[in-house]
Amino acid sequence: MKGMSRPGAGRDAGSRQECRTGRQRGFTLIELGVVLAVLAILVAIAVPTYLRMVARAREAEAQQAWSMVKAELWSYFLQNGQFPQPSGTWPSGIDQPTPPNWDFTARGGGTQITVVAQPTTQNRGGETLCWTLDQNGQVSTNRGDACNSAQSGGSGS
Repeated sequence: MKGMSRPGAGRDAGSRQECRTGRQRGFTLIELGVVLAVLAILVAIAVPTYLRMVARAREAEAQQAWSMVKAELWSYFLQNGQFPQPSGTWPSGIDQPTPPNWDFTARGGGTQITVVAQPTTQNRGGETLCWTLDQNGQVSTNRGDACNSAQSGGSGS
């Protein structure tokens, strides 16, 4: 029975085969939608976590700069019996830190001094940090609006 073709092997079978291979070449809209939904969920979780990590790293940068300033201020106090008076925004004789994400200023002098770290435009999500060092070597730390009272002479808590 040569020359006879199998039953159902006519045009219909061939066109069905073409359709099957056509479907196997790409993704359906549903599959693409599912992938995009999963990616959106991952991004929604990952981006806030990443931003928090960046904020913590930038805050650590300010803390490190404060540690160096505190040592210099305390050394000055031990030698002179008082903290230096800022001339302008920073006391002369004390190295002003210049980390890229923070602007440091100082207020006070005498028996206590307050150092304020304002976030720069590069650090838009950052929060103002401030530290007050008194003649006993005690440090009080504040952030945000509490730094306004520390800047204007309040001791902070």
